[in-house]
Amino acid sequence: MYHVREESPLHVHIGLENYINSDHVFAVARNKGATMKRLRCLAEKEGRYYPLTGGYATKSLIFMDNGTV
Repeated sequence: MYHVREESPLHVHIGLENYINSDHVFAVARNKGATMKRLRCLAEKEGRYYPLTGGYATKSLIFMDNGTV
Protein backbone atom coordinates (compact mmCIF):
# COMPACT_ATOMS: atom_id res chain seq x y z
CA MET A 1 0.00 0.00 0.00
CA TYR A 2 1.32 3.43 -0.95
CA HIS A 3 0.84 6.50 1.17
CA VAL A 4 -0.05 9.67 -0.70
CA ARG A 5 0.86 12.94 1.01
CA GLU A 6 -2.23 14.95 1.80
CA GLU A 7 -0.80 18.36 0.88
CA SER A 8 0.19 17.22 -2.63
CA PRO A 9 -1.78 14.32 -4.10
CA LEU A 10 0.64 13.95 -7.04
CA HIS A 11 3.58 12.84 -4.87
CA VAL A 12 3.85 9.18 -3.89
CA HIS A 13 5.88 8.03 -0.88
CA ILE A 14 8.41 5.39 -2.02
CA GLY A 15 10.08 4.80 1.34
CA LEU A 16 12.67 6.39 3.61
CA GLU A 17 11.02 9.82 3.31
CA ASN A 18 11.47 9.82 -0.49
CA TYR A 19 8.63 11.01 -2.71
CA ILE A 20 8.19 10.98 -6.47
CA ASN A 21 5.74 12.76 -8.72
CA SER A 22 3.37 10.08 -10.00
CA ASP A 23 2.64 12.03 -13.19
CA HIS A 24 6.23 11.46 -14.37
CA VAL A 25 6.47 7.69 -13.75
CA PHE A 26 6.98 5.86 -17.04
CA ALA A 27 7.48 2.29 -15.76
CA VAL A 28 8.28 0.26 -12.65
CA ALA A 29 10.33 -2.93 -12.99
CA ARG A 30 11.91 -5.47 -10.66
CA ASN A 31 15.69 -5.34 -10.37
CA LYS A 32 16.06 -8.95 -11.48
CA GLY A 33 17.75 -10.24 -14.58
CA ALA A 34 20.60 -9.07 -16.73
CA THR A 35 18.56 -6.57 -18.74
CA MET A 36 17.49 -4.52 -15.72
CA LYS A 37 20.99 -4.62 -14.26
CA ARG A 38 22.42 -3.41 -17.59
CA LEU A 39 19.90 -0.57 -17.72
CA ARG A 40 20.78 0.43 -14.16
CA CYS A 41 24.53 0.37 -14.88
CA LEU A 42 24.03 2.41 -18.05
CA ALA A 43 21.98 4.99 -16.15
CA GLU A 44 24.71 5.13 -13.46
CA LYS A 45 27.41 5.80 -16.07
CA GLU A 46 25.32 8.52 -17.72
CA GLY A 47 24.43 10.18 -14.41
CA ARG A 48 20.71 9.42 -14.67
CA TYR A 49 20.54 6.98 -11.71
CA TYR A 50 19.45 8.20 -8.30
CA PRO A 51 19.66 5.52 -5.58
CA LEU A 52 16.98 6.24 -2.98
CA THR A 53 17.51 3.05 -0.98
CA GLY A 54 19.38 4.46 2.00
CA GLY A 55 21.90 1.62 1.80
CA TYR A 56 19.34 -1.17 1.46
CA ALA A 57 19.26 -3.55 -1.50
CA THR A 58 17.48 -2.26 -4.61
CA LYS A 59 14.26 -4.19 -5.20
CA SER A 60 12.76 -2.24 -8.09
CA LEU A 61 13.63 0.43 -10.62
CA ILE A 62 11.36 3.37 -11.33
CA PHE A 63 11.81 4.83 -14.81
CA MET A 64 10.77 8.46 -15.16
CA ASP A 65 9.64 10.21 -18.34
CA ASN A 66 12.71 12.48 -18.31
CA GLY A 67 15.09 9.51 -18.56
CA THR A 68 16.10 9.16 -14.92
CA VAL A 69 16.03 5.87 -13.05
